[in-house]
Amino acid sequence: MKFAAIDIGSNTVQMMIAETEGQQILSRRSWLQTTRLGSGADRAKLSPESIQDTVQAVAAFMPLILAEEVAGCRILATSAVRDAANKQELQEAVKKAVPQAPTLEILSGEEEAQTSFLGVRCSISADPSWPVMDLGGSSMELIYETTDGLDCISGDIGAVRAHVNGWTKQEIENIVRNTYRKLNAADTLIGVGGSITTAAGILAGQQSYDRAAIEGRIISRAQLHSLYAELLPLSIPQRCSFSPLLERRGEIIREGLEISLALLDFLEIQKIAICGGGILDGAIQQMLPC
Repeated sequence: MKFAAIDIGSNTVQMMIAETEGQQILSRRSWLQTTRLGSGADRAKLSPESIQDTVQAVAAFMPLILAEEVAGCRILATSAVRDAANKQELQEAVKKAVPQAPTLEILSGEEEAQTSFLGVRCSISADPSWPVMDLGGSSMELIYETTDGLDCISGDIGAVRAHVNGWTKQEIENIVRNTYRKLNAADTLIGVGGSITTAAGILAGQQSYDRAAIEGRIISRAQLHSLYAELLPLSIPQRCSFSPLLERRGEIIREGLEISLALLDFLEIQKIAICGGGILDGAIQQMLPC
């Protein structure tokens, strides 16, 4: 059976179509368009231009989904949409432009964290004590697995939000310290999201993103900081040309790395296990028959 999911994030709209058997995802195909939904000048509202770009991305993906005759499909939106005063405009615009699309689901911070955590668990094998960091454009979720279930903390800090607000490194560190909490003494953090997977791809020498090549890869805080130090003196155009992986992400990579490093320092963790999975894998996993 095939299932599809679309994730409307603050920086990108991503789609995954997965081939499944029972409770297992056998293979994945992914597509991505950069729309910067969360980068408008009015941070309380989605701009008409970003809404239009997002709707066009969903409209472009739907024929691929319909051609695959999937057994189920979901469209999810996260922090940039749930925080927007005019979120209904995006919901209505998607429904009008793509009437065959399923209803747009706007996830709460806790739902986003739970879905992402499920995606991690079905993507890589990892020690249950390792917390999960899902760093997006407008929010970051920190998820611990405890004896009582999941402990999820969703904070309003992400690479796009930090860039738009012009936050300094010190301000980012202060927000991280005041938002998150350390629940155990794990030596490794699982990293999910475009900033950390892009960094892992650059460190691996990739010229184009290859999820399989970095899935489960361990990178050190020292490696991450070395990349940050190399990129920091560069202008935004220079960062965008530093690697093909940064062509559409160079504008926000500094903030993404600063947030990642701030969380590592706060948790006193020196290693990150890279996971290319996340919310899309989790959304598809939730659709699979029991």
